[in-house]
Amino acid sequence: MLSQEDIREQLSIAYLHAVSARAGYAWEPVRIDRDGIDGRICARGAIVGGVSVESPSIGFQLKATSSLRKVLDPIPFCLRKKNYDDLRGVRGEPRYLALLVLPTDPAHWLRNDNHELGLRHCMYWCSLENEPANGNRRSTTVYLPRKNILDVNGLHALMEDAAHRRRL
Repeated sequence: MLSQEDIREQLSIAYLHAVSARAGYAWEPVRIDRDGIDGRICARGAIVGGVSVESPSIGFQLKATSSLRKVLDPIPFCLRKKNYDDLRGVRGEPRYLALLVLPTDPAHWLRNDNHELGLRHCMYWCSLENEPANGNRRSTTVYLPRKNILDVNGLHALMEDAAHRRRL
């Protein structure tokens, strides 16, 4: 059996895979994670609007939590030092932290019947590019704004930024 942590991880992958498919992009998992990302989303071809880069891609470090008992904005999340350092560096490809926020009760994480397959609550993103070093600590708390919803529209906006080489 998978642990609760393993299940949350798999649900975060499923969430981003579903959103990227619906947006018309390809989700590509990273098989060996040495560079701080679990996968990337890639556009195949040009994005509408006269862009600088064809077939842009963006990387994601995926995390999930079911421990938030209050609605906070921004959402605090404790990130390991290695993950933080990997995401704060400037790379050729934009990288984001994506956090799936699930209900506290695992029985409410997923709903499926003859009419729908639903994953509860929501995924949020933030950019840590150019954030300061956090010293010798093992982890640092990062904050994800609730307005940064990683849905189809949010993903289109991130891909357009990548295609225009705009950094957040």
